Amino acid sequence: MQAPAYNRTKNFLENNPDRTDHGALNAELDKVALSIEGLRDNAVLLQKDDGTLQNSVVALVNLTPAAIAALQVPGPVGPQGAVGPAGPVGPQGVKGDVGSSFDADAKDVFDNRSLYNLQPKGFSFLAIDTGNLYFKISATSGDWSPGFVYGKGDTGDTGAVGPVGAVGPQGLQGIQGIQGPVGAPGLDGLPGVVTSLDTSTKTASLVGRSSISARLVLSAGELTIVLTTA
Repeated sequence: MQAPAYNRTKNFLENNPDRTDHGALNAELDKVALSIEGLRDNAVLLQKDDGTLQNSVVALVNLTPAAIAALQVPGPVGPQGAVGPAGPVGPQGVKGDVGSSFDADAKDVFDNRSLYNLQPKGFSFLAIDTGNLYFKISATSGDWSPGFVYGKGDTGDTGAVGPVGAVGPQGLQGIQGIQGPVGAPGLDGLPGVVTSLDTSTKTASLVGRSSISARLVLSAGELTIVLTTA
């Protein structure tokens, strides 16, 4: 709503110089105040206390095509923000399918690579003595790529235990070991018991003597051998 316009209705020059129409003066000032208050109310709708425009005052329909085109130009890139904190570790993904194995077109020692210099682009050569893999970059002779380490992949899962094999033949007997130390003497045995006794004399001929006789004698539980010569 626009503020009311002020139009003076009293011509104070019509009064005598020494007389003032105070009622008419107040009425004029009241109309001036009403117009000023309307302007202030409208200014509050458009302008903040710091002199800037109120938010959402200017709509897109209020802009000229040139202003709209100028606003559509991307602004300058802002400064790089600070690195945020690391997020939590995600869950383990599903194990992928086993890929097809790679087989080089030629496998040979590195010194023989020149034998394949005329092979076409994409030809692969594995140097079995260095473990490096090379590719022909183009059909030009000797145009090889740098060597790539042809390493083995991740360790696979442990396989099932195989069946027990048959028992092998008996091995050869080992050599004789060294003789061990002499063992400690055993305990004395119990005294023997005489159940029968042959007391007859036994005679034998000896060199240098005519004969020698032997006879067993048991006396007081003690067994002795009595030898006599003739």
